[in-house]
Amino acid sequence: KDMNIEWSHIFRNAEYKLCNCNSMLIVDNYIIKEPESNLFAIIRTLLPESLLNNTEFYLTIITEGDTTKIEQYANLYIKICSLVKKERPNLKCIVELYATNGKNDFHDRSILTNNSKIDSLAGFDLINSRGEARKETMVTIIHPGLQSFSDTCDQSYANILETAKNVIEGIEDAEDRHTAITMHWPIGGKTKNRLLEK
Repeated sequence: KDMNIEWSHIFRNAEYKLCNCNSMLIVDNYIIKEPESNLFAIIRTLLPESLLNNTEFYLTIITEGDTTKIEQYANLYIKICSLVKKERPNLKCIVELYATNGKNDFHDRSILTNNSKIDSLAGFDLINSRGEARKETMVTIIHPGLQSFSDTCDQSYANILETAKNVIEGIEDAEDRHTAITMHWPIGGKTKNRLLEK
């Protein structure tokens, strides 16, 4: 706390392994707080520069908030897409943003890729606009698909994916659009994130 910090510093020793993926899922009910210092910085740090054969990269974000403020989420979504296009011009990226109004089933704050699981016990809204840590937490990075050392780790990874599927299905099936928001780029359709197809 009260020290300058950046997500690129936090991930510096694991950046290569984390970038060696074609799909990413971010689940954190508070990730959209201070997006410039947190969500945008994480995306800027972890997305690969490009994928072989123009393979599509899938970025899916699940959060919560006041979904009656559709314009706020639309602006956030546009900013995410613009950031990806600017920072990764050679990456063909599909961006998905899901938000629920009120509590969803997520208690974990995690980032999952094809080969990694990143947890932040106090969430990824860690850094304020001045670059200072807002709270004390521990960020852990493990690679369940590559060097799993426990069944608990594998099960936690699988549980988050299963919860994500359920939350997204609930959002996509919601009759009252004020209870949930889903935004895709390209527009329309259900989630195509490879992590959620398993």
